[in-house]
Amino acid sequence: MATLTDTELPEYADISRDTAIATSDSTNAPSVASSPYKSEFKTGLQDEAGYSWLLLRVQSRSPSAKNLPFFVEGDTISGVVELDATKTSSVKEVLVEIQAGATVVAQEEEIFLSLKETLWTSHAAGAGSSRKLKGLSKWSFNFILPKEVGVVGPHGRKGFYQLPPSFSERASPAYLDYRIVVKIRRGGLRVSQKLTTTFIYQPITFPGSSMSPLMKLASAEGSPLPNPKQDAEGWQVLPKLKLEGVLFGVRRVEVQCQLAIANPLEYALGSPLLLYLVIESEDEQALNVLTSPTAVRVDLVRAMSTGSDATAEKPERRSNNFFTSALSRGYFWGVDEAGCGPNRKVLHGEIDLEAKLKPTFVFPRLSIEYTVNFVGFEATGWATESQSSKGTTMLSEPVKVTSRQLAGSVTRSTAPPGYRKPEVDYNKSLGYLENGNQRFLHHGGFF
Repeated sequence: MATLTDTELPEYADISRDTAIATSDSTNAPSVASSPYKSEFKTGLQDEAGYSWLLLRVQSRSPSAKNLPFFVEGDTISGVVELDATKTSSVKEVLVEIQAGATVVAQEEEIFLSLKETLWTSHAAGAGSSRKLKGLSKWSFNFILPKEVGVVGPHGRKGFYQLPPSFSERASPAYLDYRIVVKIRRGGLRVSQKLTTTFIYQPITFPGSSMSPLMKLASAEGSPLPNPKQDAEGWQVLPKLKLEGVLFGVRRVEVQCQLAIANPLEYALGSPLLLYLVIESEDEQALNVLTSPTAVRVDLVRAMSTGSDATAEKPERRSNNFFTSALSRGYFWGVDEAGCGPNRKVLHGEIDLEAKLKPTFVFPRLSIEYTVNFVGFEATGWATESQSSKGTTMLSEPVKVTSRQLAGSVTRSTAPPGYRKPEVDYNKSLGYLENGNQRFLHHGGFF
């Protein structure tokens, strides 16, 4: 049986790595769906001897036949159903259906996509022909996945939404499941039979605009990135922070820092999110401690809204409908530029947007958004007094994650050759954050 159990959730990394690097023009995007399929997935119902008397074969983008089928927006799902009628009886109808449903924990699943095709029915038999299936039969089918679907919201209003990506994580408060279902309906009191397999779906989304001309040129040439003073258009500058702390438990120190995030605040899966950080202090030792590779804590945080508030512009955030978790941590390295000295240091940094992440989306019952959160510093010998508690977010900036990059605006890593990313214990340093602890602040100039 192809139905997944709770301990067999699909693996997304292998298939999404193949698609996240694709690029296109947002205004005249050639169809990514024209790419050839790479594998054929097979699953079936077997008898006691291991013979697959009902077989489903599906062509998909998955790199291996061992992976679940994978499709993107606009794809055609094509396959073949094979049935050995000698292994069943009283077949009245053979159906194939594409289903997608949203499930919130402790609630019934709501189906938002249903595409059906009758492959065979006994009532369609012509005069004089047999009304029974005999031997081995094969039927092909084709379904074109729609780009959007109409869904009735919690207040009875119908809206149209882009099909969301598959979403299935252990212990998640909500799930989005796509599946292919083959149904064998039988007459009389005989039990009908069903073959179900999950498939993975990804919508196609692009950044709404490209990088600044100077940032684009630097990325294309592999030259150093312009700083915020050189290219104000290329960076989103966050407010300047003044932090007070204690160094090695004996000396009070004041530090000023300012973080900038590369514009536009929309980034594709598989690309780096670029960061720029200035740290200043009259205490040189403190500055050296806080500019070590693992001292700066900047996280990519995912926010999940579930239930009736998932599509609300200003939802009421409660502990049972709003969940945040830090999924990735930024890594930094020092750079030399004009103005740097013993009391002022500049760090460049990146957050990897792994291909297995889900793009930003808004959909009834489940929506996912992202923020870049500046948590502060975590370094041996340093204790920040400016934070009410360790791990509290000091600044938060909303960002959008897309499934594709724009052609001619591809973000590449600027890490120095041979740079080794610091190892981080994500189970300890990341994980779930308290609901509602994020503060969205206005922007300030760069010092």
